Amino acid sequence: MNTRSMISAFLLLESSMFAATDSWQIDPNHTASHFAVQHLGISTIRGEFTKVSGIVQYDPNDITKSVVDVTIDAT
Repeated sequence: MNTRSMISAFLLLESSMFAATDSWQIDPNHTASHFAVQHLGISTIRGEFTKVSGIVQYDPNDITKSVVDVTIDAT
């Protein structure tokens, strides 16, 4: 499972606890996207993107209509 899938799954699971609310803004001050890249099989380079924003829309009646829209600014 890649990082984006893990974030999406976490946000959807977390949102299911608050079924009365159906839309949330991702808090850019408390959100980051982490990554790890193998370099020649010798070392792992790790980093993060800290400029993350987006929304989560959860439909408790039909989860297939739920949406996670995340933007990562890598500049």
